[in-house]
Amino acid sequence: MINGNMRRVMSVFLAVGLLVGAAGCASNRATGSANNVQNTATKGESHKYVMMPATFGEHSGVTEAVKAECHMEPRLNSSISSATSKYGVALDVVSTKEELNKATDIIDVKFSNVVSHEWSFLSFRPTSTAAVSIDVINNGKVVKSVTKNIRSRVAIGACGRLNKIADSAGVFVAKWVSRVRY
Repeated sequence: MINGNMRRVMSVFLAVGLLVGAAGCASNRATGSANNVQNTATKGESHKYVMMPATFGEHSGVTEAVKAECHMEPRLNSSISSATSKYGVALDVVSTKEELNKATDIIDVKFSNVVSHEWSFLSFRPTSTAAVSIDVINNGKVVKSVTKNIRSRVAIGACGRLNKIADSAGVFVAKWVSRVRY
């Protein structure tokens, strides 16, 4: 059996260990994320990306009503713009093809396979899914490409779910582009 004094000593050591461990984790997290942003900005200085505003792909399957009511494209573009500064990606959004053709490093972002309302097995509410496709084009050739399927289950209404998908897709685009090397 452990006596009362031994319990107090063990609880003090445990408390001090938890406090020191938590302080160490917090400081590591803060410096690690700052270093990652700084490192990606330093590595990515040679690439200044240009993109047209993101759109729905040719075979996205999205209805005109969803395009008009949900505003996925503006939400995606806004999310990309705010997330690129967080991840240290130099990105200019241009409005004309002429400006785009002058650039050497181009990002092409499109939504595909958008399903605004679907029921899944054993679910109590509908879900929404969409895929975001990213192409990195260097001097007219696609050098890197990725497609990510994103699903949202918790939001009120189809537009709420699709807007959450657009927001998280923008963060994914910025994060993925910050890590692309070619």
